[in-house]
Amino acid sequence: MAIFENKFTVMRKSFITLISALILASVVFSQDTGKVRADKLWESEKVFQIPESVFYDHQNKVLYVSNINGNPTVEDENGFISRVGLDGKVIDLQWVQGLNAPKGMGKIGNVLYVTDITRLIEIDIPTGRILHIHDVEGAKFLNDITTDPQGYVYISDMQAGVIYRYDGKSIENWMEGEILVSPNGLYLKDNVLYIGCTDRIIKVDTKTGDHKISFEGTGSIDGLNVDMHGNYIISNWRGLVQFIQPPDLKIILFNTSDKLVNAADIFFAPSTGILYVPTFADGRVMAYKIVYNE
Repeated sequence: MAIFENKFTVMRKSFITLISALILASVVFSQDTGKVRADKLWESEKVFQIPESVFYDHQNKVLYVSNINGNPTVEDENGFISRVGLDGKVIDLQWVQGLNAPKGMGKIGNVLYVTDITRLIEIDIPTGRILHIHDVEGAKFLNDITTDPQGYVYISDMQAGVIYRYDGKSIENWMEGEILVSPNGLYLKDNVLYIGCTDRIIKVDTKTGDHKISFEGTGSIDGLNVDMHGNYIISNWRGLVQFIQPPDLKIILFNTSDKLVNAADIFFAPSTGILYVPTFADGRVMAYKIVYNE
């Protein structure tokens, strides 16, 4: 999810600020960069209510979409989770109801984990029933989630500047410090936690806690994914989606900012090469095929 200020003040920003964001790149739906491109496959109907995050459940071959359906910081019980087919057709718009402002999602076994402002929600996937609600002590604005094979759930809090970790029993303050500037998008692979912050991507060894800045100059990051080659795919909430190959290559895959189509917490499925993009205020989910040209 984007920096808090972006989501609540973007419509009140000055014309100059808006224009500066739009000139980052023109809208591209299938941009041939010579190395990689994004080909648009489909877009859903505009039926979602502020879709913030999308999660691909490869086991059940379904997408989950978190719908804020109101103010992202208000406990109004208007939020819900949708189930969507891999063709973009809605299976169950309000599959799980009664949440406040759900955002990031992750999965372990048959349990879907969802952040909900200052709470961690556990949902039983076979029944769609809420199993547990965990209040996170000290939390201010929980955002993204990622999980690992050991059963840990990592959670970002972009306002508190903290990464929490849930081990199935308790939630701990796992990482904090000046290096975490508005931490948002999370991705875990091979015992390495990738954290998308403002203007940087951080790599953390989950075994030792050692960390370093992997890439700088990203701008604000909402969604963060790592492809099968170790490259990054990141989204900026305004609609900019970029491909990054460390140490210094950065490619714009597409930018829908000038159409006021956001790109919130994206999900890239390496097994299929498909990138799923929730469009927040635009109310849709879009799918793109990431094509490598070498």
